[in-house]
Amino acid sequence: MCNIVKIINLIDGINKLSKYFVVIFTCSMVISLSLQIISRFIPWYSPSWSGELARFSMIYAVFIASSLALRKQELLAVEVIKDNIPERVQNLLIIIINLISLLFFIILIVKGIDLILKVKTQLAPSLQVSMSIPYASIPVGGFLLAINSLAVIIEKILNINNDVSIR
Repeated sequence: MCNIVKIINLIDGINKLSKYFVVIFTCSMVISLSLQIISRFIPWYSPSWSGELARFSMIYAVFIASSLALRKQELLAVEVIKDNIPERVQNLLIIIINLISLLFFIILIVKGIDLILKVKTQLAPSLQVSMSIPYASIPVGGFLLAINSLAVIIEKILNINNDVSIR
């Protein structure tokens, strides 16, 4: 039991670090899009890279933020069935849903790594960086989603009422 609590604490520690990356990627997106908008009024300066940087930043921010939302069980869901069944059955349903999701996240990691290997020689048109950098968001996001799904499963199985304080 003590080791499992340590694993959950480790996952929560990773989530605290992930919050900062969400802020960094979101700020990067806002700044680069703002620069793109401002440059429309400056005829001699039009950065071609700002839209691409914003796109790559958004992809990372969405994947990372999704994992944080999953951990707090705040992802968009249809909860009509869950809300109308007993709590014990609700927990079983949450475990089953997260096990299915975990399988999907593992596939996401594996296929994402395959994709990175396929695009590693391609360059992004404007930024001239390897396309493996934006595509790395797939296995990174898959990993973060998988560990957070695992944390939810463990808590539901052990009936741990963990106050997830990653805010």
